[in-house]
Amino acid sequence: MEAGDHANQAWWQKANQLYQQKNYDSAIIYYQKIATLLPQNALVFFNLGNAYYKHNQIGMAVLNYERTLSIDPDYTAAKDNLELSQKRIPNRIPEPNDIFFVRWWKDLTKSTLANVWAITGFCFFILSLTLIGLKRWVKLAIQLPTQLSKLLFLLSLSTLALAYVSTQRMLRHNKAVILIGETPLRTEINATKSSLLLPEGTVLYTEQAQGNWVKVKLPDGRTGWVEKSSLEQI
Repeated sequence: MEAGDHANQAWWQKANQLYQQKNYDSAIIYYQKIATLLPQNALVFFNLGNAYYKHNQIGMAVLNYERTLSIDPDYTAAKDNLELSQKRIPNRIPEPNDIFFVRWWKDLTKSTLANVWAITGFCFFILSLTLIGLKRWVKLAIQLPTQLSKLLFLLSLSTLALAYVSTQRMLRHNKAVILIGETPLRTEINATKSSLLLPEGTVLYTEQAQGNWVKVKLPDGRTGWVEKSSLEQI
């Protein structure tokens, strides 16, 4: 880990030492301090998730593994540990398996690919303009296909569109985790009965807030209202 200053480095060494000594609650304190100062460091949140997992706080473990993946979606160890954590959630609400073309689209528009698509689109655009200029003002020894510049222009538009979608995924911050076990999900804010009890560690999407209540969407598509204090944004 590259610490920003000596204090961070000292806290990091102390947190790792406490973790190895199985003093997980104290390790959490130090990892949390570092995470506050280094909010874009995936390794810190990964270790914080590990400490919470060892401390049997599954909701917080899921939260921090999800935060790790929001920084680095390709962090394989975080994906594996998140899966282990989710297996410990009683009555877990499973997310339906996507059909192949939905998975294909999600892979194409991952947030980590935003810059790749943007640069690729820009390069295609410059190439199309270059070909148009060469055809107008320079006599080439090689005859280029007449539609090549149009094809490159269409490719630039397509890749820039992918860059836009990937960027939107990067900026989306509506994912949250239930931290209180058996949180009531209500169909309406004023409903006296709950339609479902949500287990700790449930990952969901927040849609709107109203006072102390938040409207959420579950992994299986169902919606309802939960108290704001029962969840934390990723």
